[in-house]
Amino acid sequence: GKITSNIIPYAVFLLVFCMLVCIIMNIPAVKNRLKLSGSNNKVYSVISALIILVVFGILIGCYLNEVNLFDGPAADDYLYHANEKITVIALTAIFIITLAVIKKENAVVQPVKNKVYLYLFAVAAGLIYAYSFYLPNVYSTDYNVYHFDAYFNTVYSAVNGVARSGLNSGVYGYYALILAPILKLIGGGINTFMILMAALSAFSYMAAAYVIIELVSNNAVRIMAVTALIVVNCSLHTGVYFQLVPHRTLFAGIILAYLFFGVKRKYCYKPVYIIINVCLLMISVIWNFETGIVYTIAVAAYYIIDNVKKYNFKQAGLYTNTLIVVLALIGTIAGAWVITGIINVLMGGSFISIKQFIFPLMNSDYFDYLRYEYQKGIVAWLITAFFGLFFIGNVFFNSNLNTGDKNIDDSRYDAFMAVVAVMALGQMTYYINRTAYGNLTIVHFTTVIMIAVFADYCIKNYQKSKAGYLSILLKGFAALSAGILLAMCAAGVYNYSYVEGGNELSDMRNTEVYNSEIQHIADVCAKDTKAIGFSIPMVYYELGWDSGYYFIDFADLDVYPQSLEYLQNELDNIDEPIIMDYNAHYTLTDKGVNLDKFYERFELSDEFTVGSAVLEYWVPVN
Repeated sequence: GKITSNIIPYAVFLLVFCMLVCIIMNIPAVKNRLKLSGSNNKVYSVISALIILVVFGILIGCYLNEVNLFDGPAADDYLYHANEKITVIALTAIFIITLAVIKKENAVVQPVKNKVYLYLFAVAAGLIYAYSFYLPNVYSTDYNVYHFDAYFNTVYSAVNGVARSGLNSGVYGYYALILAPILKLIGGGINTFMILMAALSAFSYMAAAYVIIELVSNNAVRIMAVTALIVVNCSLHTGVYFQLVPHRTLFAGIILAYLFFGVKRKYCYKPVYIIINVCLLMISVIWNFETGIVYTIAVAAYYIIDNVKKYNFKQAGLYTNTLIVVLALIGTIAGAWVITGIINVLMGGSFISIKQFIFPLMNSDYFDYLRYEYQKGIVAWLITAFFGLFFIGNVFFNSNLNTGDKNIDDSRYDAFMAVVAVMALGQMTYYINRTAYGNLTIVHFTTVIMIAVFADYCIKNYQKSKAGYLSILLKGFAALSAGILLAMCAAGVYNYSYVEGGNELSDMRNTEVYNSEIQHIADVCAKDTKAIGFSIPMVYYELGWDSGYYFIDFADLDVYPQSLEYLQNELDNIDEPIIMDYNAHYTLTDKGVNLDKFYERFELSDEFTVGSAVLEYWVPVN
């Protein structure tokens, strides 16, 4: 029962960092020393240039190392890894180009007078992004069937009005309670579900693009960042895997956009704005507790930081207002739990316990099952951590805790960026505890926003600095961060045709290849024939049938051992025809279910091939 997790040391490190920065950066003597100047000291200038070169080397090392990591990409999937020498030369060229362009300030600084062109560009990119999620042929490979069942199983249960219980649960939250009413309203099959998820994903993308377009002033950085947002799913991801993107990233863009809107318009303390904000956060917690609580903490961090900018250590307002924010945070999470419990009661179930609501955070077996060791060496998560810690350090540097400075910047954009940082570092707990390299895409949106704002900041301040070691540092970091965005865009364009070609070869968007066979099942078998297996939730959703069995998805049966006990009893005693997914036999046997008695009493009557899924129709022996 002991939980072993990478999250604990990671969380302790972040807390200690924030406390130290909060204290040290608000000591007036230290604060004054940290105010950089444009000194022309040649030694400092050489050191600054060396720092930039070292960081460039670290970034190259990070790129080269990703193929050696657990779940890292292969040259077969990421084509630019096929010839590393050429790619490293290309990355070096990108750095030189961005450095040269940044020096020509007129080429990148002039703002677009009418932002409508930027938004039209974002809409076009958003449509491509949405299209990348529309992959309705989930039966194309065993991989897709396996992972889509893990995500869709709970949606199928909710659409059929089945309440959550000890058996009928899900690993990824209560998102099905949000999706089910929409799906019942619009109807359709898996094809419609894919369209809905693509639309939600595009909305989240447009929200993130709004933040970039409004917060970043440099047009080149804006365009690169808006494009970079779509790269992961469009060009670097194959197959159907919704558990990470869009599931765990959906509300990141939406909540950040709403908060930025409030900061920009100075609405953050207006009652109606706060009510809508709390509702959004509660929905995000219901959708997925792991990420929802991170988003709630991130928004709460904005109001706490606002207090830090208003009050110093000696003022009571710092403590009373912070306490109010903490209570509001707890109330938001409690509200999401209560709403979920009420919905479950209305569906005919019992009120959900707090432990069941928080699952899988409260389940040690699930934590240990997914836990891996930290990935060693130069790894991309360290880059995200750097940007996050930079923006957190920056907001404490601008705080009022020890100074009593009444002339402190009141734009609150630094506080907003600290929220982005908190969100990124919080999201990354998912990766830190489950360090499969692909899981790092959970912080893609927030990382792109941080890189874009950092690049924009360096460009603006470099142009003010003009000379000295500070100019070299700012120019170098501007080129590096803008180069990261440009490299992402180049990688996306280069690899897009490969990913789309794979989708075409696998008939990922062809629904005709499975519709006829699903209809054949309806012609042969009685409606609502009992059924179990990986592909059953999808096939039965298409048919509008009731499978008769509702428990956790087949991929995660181990998480709830009582599901296996239930299935053992059912298969030992069932006396009517049943459809079983071919792969279900091996999964059940592997997990300890004995099928000998079932095989003695049943015989195979027919089988149906739906893509890679084989459904077997078993009938009792006469």
